[in-house]
Amino acid sequence: MKERWYDVEYKVEPHSEELEAQWRQPEAHEALHLPEPNAFIPHDFELCERDPDNTKYPRIIKVRKFLCKNLY
Repeated sequence: MKERWYDVEYKVEPHSEELEAQWRQPEAHEALHLPEPNAFIPHDFELCERDPDNTKYPRIIKVRKFLCKNLY
């Protein structure tokens, strides 16, 4: 038989009752587990109040040596 969209050949075969029983009772594999919790994912999604002094354009908040400027 061939698959309709990608023209890939495949076949359908019967499987044993023993194999089906193994599929119904799978064993846990040690490599499959949930990751540790990520401390950088926020839990509080409340918005902060806007700074009334906030301007429409970025402003310089700090000037460092070598003409490096931090904008916010």
